[in-house]
Amino acid sequence: MVAKKTKNIISKKVVSKKKLSRSSNKKVFGGVIAGIGDYLNIEVVVLRAIPFLLTLLTYLFFGLNWAAIFVLAIVFIYVICWIWIPEE
Repeated sequence: MVAKKTKNIISKKVVSKKKLSRSSNKKVFGGVIAGIGDYLNIEVVVLRAIPFLLTLLTYLFFGLNWAAIFVLAIVFIYVICWIWIPEE
């Protein structure tokens, strides 16, 4: 008895690799949020509203001191991302 050999055909998928980069055309300050929005396919307005809403909630639940610390942390993270993420 002769065993039939079957060929496994692997289809090649065209996958475009997105690279995280700062946006040069939709930027407000450094283009970090716009670049993250492009990378994740999320509207930039939504991403810009998230830190604002989190700061507001921090202020409402924990007070002004914690909200100020939270804002400083957001600014620090933004500056680090500005340095780390390359521009388009």
